Amino acid sequence: MFGVLTVIVRSEERKGSSSLPLKEILTTLQNEKKKKEQRVKELKDKIISYEQKKRAEETFYKSLSPIRKFFAGRPPIHHQAVEYIVHVKERAKQIDAINESIIELEREIKRLSREAPEKEIELSGTVLEEVREFRRGSRGMTIHTVQSGLDTIWVVLTAAMIILMEGGFALLEAGFVRYKNNVNIIMKVFVDITIGTLFFYLLGFGLMYGHDFSGIIGTSGFMLNGDLSHLKLSISTDTFWLFQAAFVIAVISIVSGAVAERINFRAYILYAILMTAVIYPIAGHWVWGAAAGSAN
Repeated sequence: MFGVLTVIVRSEERKGSSSLPLKEILTTLQNEKKKKEQRVKELKDKIISYEQKKRAEETFYKSLSPIRKFFAGRPPIHHQAVEYIVHVKERAKQIDAINESIIELEREIKRLSREAPEKEIELSGTVLEEVREFRRGSRGMTIHTVQSGLDTIWVVLTAAMIILMEGGFALLEAGFVRYKNNVNIIMKVFVDITIGTLFFYLLGFGLMYGHDFSGIIGTSGFMLNGDLSHLKLSISTDTFWLFQAAFVIAVISIVSGAVAERINFRAYILYAILMTAVIYPIAGHWVWGAAAGSAN
């Protein structure tokens, strides 16, 4: 039967004591240790993923002919060095710091397991902060939850700003065509937002950000289904899709102004479908999608 453990806190800033159930302290420390071990695993996986990506890029570059190497180009050496520091060195430092914290937690767990329930003992300030942080996190929002929420708000606001540009496109293009074609040009903008977004959802997003196939197309994420864990997002997949859809709409709207009064409406609908479902997503995959898994 677990009793009540009196915890004495001593540091330069505060002194005092509080009574906490021994079982709760042990459970909290063990759960916090598991969280830190999981974080170490995630960081190691990111390092391995980055190194695999760089090896694949190096192998691909060496396989190119001299002419293709000339046009392909490579980032400057100092850029590659900075990238290595960010993706490998900094994460290795985080792993070392977390491992030190895990060792201290293990030491405290072993010590507490041997103590009598009613005995008065002293916990280090670091371990006590671990207990308090875990208890705060289990009862409400953590710093990671707040960060994810703020990221989501920011991305949604930026996506809304881009989508609202469509109103400006509609007014601008209507002002540059003859009066009889005003409805036609505004309907093209409407097609961009409705049909373009629909086909990007059905097919385009998967081709652009799905699992890479030979560096050509994505093979998952159609209709936002399937495995998209390789994206390693700090926001939801729905939010990320909305942000990307806003840019797709902007891209096809540029063409609607260029072909104003020069294209049949039904032909423009076909163009909007091809652009949002195939052309833009495949081109986007070549630039961004194939490297999405190592974005973090």
